[in-house]
Amino acid sequence: MDRYEIVIYLADRYSHIEPKELGRAVDIVRSDPDGVTFRLAAEFGWEPSFCEDIRDYIVERS
Repeated sequence: MDRYEIVIYLADRYSHIEPKELGRAVDIVRSDPDGVTFRLAAEFGWEPSFCEDIRDYIVERS
């Protein structure tokens, strides 16, 4: 999937998060998929378990 498709899916699933943040999360995960959980948590204030879910989805689709 390309970046746009991933953001659309995540925005539909997690409507409480701005698509702009999700796009940034996709970019962050793609740049460093292994050490990203705490970076996402720090940058967006998301729970680590939620960050892991987002990361897993992006990695599987990228």
